[in-house]
Amino acid sequence: EHATNGGFMHAAVTSVLGLYQCAVVNGATAAAKKWISVMSALQHTELAQGTIGLNLVAANQLLGNFSEGQKIAAQLEKFFTERGLMPQASHAAFAHGACAAGLGNWGGAQKAWQRSLRLDEQRGDVLSSADRRAALAQAITMREFASDRVISPATLTKVHTLLQEAQDGLSEGVVGPELTRAEAKLLQTRAQLCIVAQEPVEALKFLNRARLGYVALNAQRECALVDSMSGLALLEVGKLRNAQMYDEASAALHRALEFFNSKEQVAIRWKLKYYLCVAAYMNSQSKPKEEDRYHWRITAAAWLGEALNDVDAMQLGEGAMNAISLEGDFSPGLKPDVLEPLKKAIGFGTSLGRVKRSRNEERARSRRVARQTH
Repeated sequence: EHATNGGFMHAAVTSVLGLYQCAVVNGATAAAKKWISVMSALQHTELAQGTIGLNLVAANQLLGNFSEGQKIAAQLEKFFTERGLMPQASHAAFAHGACAAGLGNWGGAQKAWQRSLRLDEQRGDVLSSADRRAALAQAITMREFASDRVISPATLTKVHTLLQEAQDGLSEGVVGPELTRAEAKLLQTRAQLCIVAQEPVEALKFLNRARLGYVALNAQRECALVDSMSGLALLEVGKLRNAQMYDEASAALHRALEFFNSKEQVAIRWKLKYYLCVAAYMNSQSKPKEEDRYHWRITAAAWLGEALNDVDAMQLGEGAMNAISLEGDFSPGLKPDVLEPLKKAIGFGTSLGRVKRSRNEERARSRRVARQTH
C-alpha cells in the first residue's frame, strides 16, 4: 500500500507476489486467487511482465488455469525474445509447453519444449538442456500414447536416445550435487516412459538407480515419488510374472505414504491408497486359501475407504492449493472415478466392505508387511 501510494512500482509489484506466495503457503485459495487477479491487472506494464510474469504463469498452473497460463507464457516468450533475454525466453517457452501438457495438448507441448531446448543449446546451458530433453521425451511418448494407447518400438528407441543425449551432455562441466540430481531426474523420466510402454522390469532398474541418487542428496520427497512409481511398476510385474510382487508393491507404496501422509498432500495420498487397495485386491485373487483371500479383501476395503475419505476432503477444498500443485507429480491421469469399479469388485458396502479397522491397526499391519518384504 505504501509503495503504491508512493509510486514505487517495483516494490508494489514484488509485494503483490509476496502476498500471493503467503496465501499459497497458508492454503488460502480465495486469497491466492485475489492476488493472481491483481498480478494479472499489472501485466500491462513492462516492469510487471519482466518481474513477475513467469510467476503469474506458475500461479495459473497451480490453480489449473492452463489456458490462461498458456496465453501469458506466449506473450512473455515474445516479450523476452524481443529484448534479448534468452534465459527468460526459454523459461517462458517451457512454461508454455507445461500449460499445453496440462490441457492434454502434447503436440503443442512438444513444439514449445523444442523451442525452449533450442534456446538453451544456443546458450550452452547444459543443465537446462537436459531438463528440456527429458520433457521433450515425455511429450513425444504421451502424444503417441494419447492417440494409440500404445508406444511403438520406434518411438521408445527415439525417446531413450533423446534421454541418453541429455545424459551425455551432463558430463560436460556439470559436477557435484547438481550432476547427481540431474542424472536421477533423467533416470526417473526413463522409468516413467518404461511404465507407459508397459516395460515395468526396465522401469524398476532405472528407479533403483534414481533412488540411490536421491538418497545421496537426502531428497526425501523425490525418494517418496520414486517409491510411488516403484509400487506401480511392481504391480505390473506381479500381473505379468509373479504374484509375490504384490507384497513388494505394497511395501513400496507404503513407504511413499509415510512421507505424503499429511493433509496438504491429499492429491497424491488418495492415489497411493488406491494403488494399495489394488495391490491388496490382486493379492486376494492370487491366494489359494479362502481365509487368505478374505484377509486381503478386508485390507483392500480398508484402503479403499481411506481413499474415498481423502477424495471427499479434496473435493471439499481441504488442502486444495497444494493438491493442485502436486497433481502432475504422480499418476496425473488417475481420477477419482477409478474408485467406483473397485467398490463393485471388492463388495464395498456389503458385510465385507463394512468391516472396520482402526487406522493404527491397519498401518501396523502394513509396516509388518514392509519389514517382511524388505
